[in-house]
Amino acid sequence: MLIFVSAEDVDDPLALSLSQALVADGWQIDRSPRNPARGEDKRWENWYQEGCPEALARADAFVAIATSGWSGSTWIASEADTALKQGLLPFLWNPNHVPVPPGLRQYAEQPLDVSVSAAVRRLAAHRAAAPSLLERHLRRLFRFLTRLPGRPDWSNVLIGQSVPPTGPFDDLWAPTGYAPKFHDLVAARRWVNLNAVGVLNGALIVSVEVPSIGDVTGPASVQLSGPEAHVAATVGWKLPSNVSASRRPTTS
Repeated sequence: MLIFVSAEDVDDPLALSLSQALVADGWQIDRSPRNPARGEDKRWENWYQEGCPEALARADAFVAIATSGWSGSTWIASEADTALKQGLLPFLWNPNHVPVPPGLRQYAEQPLDVSVSAAVRRLAAHRAAAPSLLERHLRRLFRFLTRLPGRPDWSNVLIGQSVPPTGPFDDLWAPTGYAPKFHDLVAARRWVNLNAVGVLNGALIVSVEVPSIGDVTGPASVQLSGPEAHVAATVGWKLPSNVSASRRPTTS
């Protein structure tokens, strides 16, 4: 599995020590471009527009290393923000206790132990329970929804394909059961949209929307959207209660 190591100085002894330990533990490594003060790195030519999003789309995990210049680096926040947009947890290794400024605290929600060995063990545990592609993008959707006014709570999530807000809600799956189908759709479409349709009997209904089968140009760009205006205007984003949701098994 691939882990992306984000550092303002990938040649710093801290970054090198953790990277070497991760390789020894079986990870494949991708890294931030070299700090320009250390030498040339051609990846800077398109890093923000293409290089970073493509690298993190391939990654299974993300870890930032708080070297001495971490909090003042322009690309560290960009890489961590891109990781969140890809549904990756922002692990932070900060053995020197570099102060985390307010603007970076959202990227420091998963702190690692200060010792290399303990940090590697934590990341290995994450690898062993790696979320599915669907789970990663649902995490992105949930973050997106927190920014919408009136966002309600829900007790569980049910997923179907092309589900309108009027129903029927008779072909819905738990995320674990729908994950293989979602993986196949992403591999064979130009885009996939995850739409939060609304809430029915405590469950957030998520509709997976795709272009016609003729657009087989994956991997897809996974887009996000919230409920239609008339649903968002209702308290709790409630869907018609006279239509029940039929839930599929958790495995296909």
